[in-house]
Amino acid sequence: MFSVEHKIVYALFYADISNLKWKDDRLAFDAPYSQISLSMKMLELIWKPDTYFLNGKESYLHKIPTSNRLVRLSKDGSVLYSSRLTIKASCPMNLQDFPLDKQICPLWIGSFSYSDQEVTYRWKTKGDSVDWKPIQIDNGVVLSQFDLLGTDWNHTRYIYQDNFVYKFIGMNIGLKRHTGYYLLQVYIPCFMLVILSWVSFYLNREATSDRSCIGIMCVLSLATLSFDVRNDIPNVPYVTALDWFLIMCYLFLFASLLEFTLVHYFTKVGYGDNLISNDPDSHDEQSINEELSHQNSANLPSIEKIHQYKSKKKLKYYLQMFWKCLTSDSIFKEELKKRAHFKGINSVSKCDKMARLFFPASFFILNLIYWCVYYF
Repeated sequence: MFSVEHKIVYALFYADISNLKWKDDRLAFDAPYSQISLSMKMLELIWKPDTYFLNGKESYLHKIPTSNRLVRLSKDGSVLYSSRLTIKASCPMNLQDFPLDKQICPLWIGSFSYSDQEVTYRWKTKGDSVDWKPIQIDNGVVLSQFDLLGTDWNHTRYIYQDNFVYKFIGMNIGLKRHTGYYLLQVYIPCFMLVILSWVSFYLNREATSDRSCIGIMCVLSLATLSFDVRNDIPNVPYVTALDWFLIMCYLFLFASLLEFTLVHYFTKVGYGDNLISNDPDSHDEQSINEELSHQNSANLPSIEKIHQYKSKKKLKYYLQMFWKCLTSDSIFKEELKKRAHFKGINSVSKCDKMARLFFPASFFILNLIYWCVYYF
């Protein structure tokens, strides 16, 4: 039997210990039968190892309907002691990949008072049989939070104390956390909130209250969701995989609000986006042609040089527009307002058009990196 109780950074798991076998030459006997069963009172009169579980927290012996113990003595002095003992042991957990993490829970068994020179513990072997396993786990065990990956047992640990060496043998139990609960309760709602925030990119820049309400509502919803999730997560001093995902969602929501703020502050004056750009190609075409017409016909520039010259003029024009927006140039705004009645309202910003492509693409790329790092 195996189960896990997840509370803090240390998980508590239960394991049933059944068989211990040792040999005591003083108990050898000569009889026609190979084994005899001993009573529990006889067990108190013979020597037995003081088995100790190094990382055990609690233990109890099953007594339903009677004490679940068995003692058998062989002719050569070998004693088989079987009992149904349930151990509650601690399992140190590294939650940096939570909730996409895998954990290894150890169980260390040894003697409490006898050193390695006096008593040595080892796992039982059964000849050369490859299929033999000293640790048997019920295949029908179903855990609420973990999948059982497997076990291994060839582990040894030594503790040095008062010039004595104490040897412990150990087994490891591999666990993988179920992600279905967190997908339904955390990841999918966060995906929906981030996608919902992109709706504001499809609204006109004049819809100030609508766009701000969408952004604030998404941020508050994500904050409430993250607070509820943190109540079920152990308090650890490092950032988990779930924290990184929530931080990424927060950044996208705040970026959506910041994008709307920039659009509202720098471009919204009750007119369309075409008023601001004013098509620099047509704006500069005449000046470029006039400048080129004054050159000597024998030294006309090539087509490549003309395109380079136009690109420089475009860059200069956009930089000038950007600087006027940053400095809130009053003359520039007055010129734009004079043209507003010719262009109308309910316009869509070019920044919004770019955000419609940039935000989903970047969110997809970051999620691809996230799931490749933590899940696969």
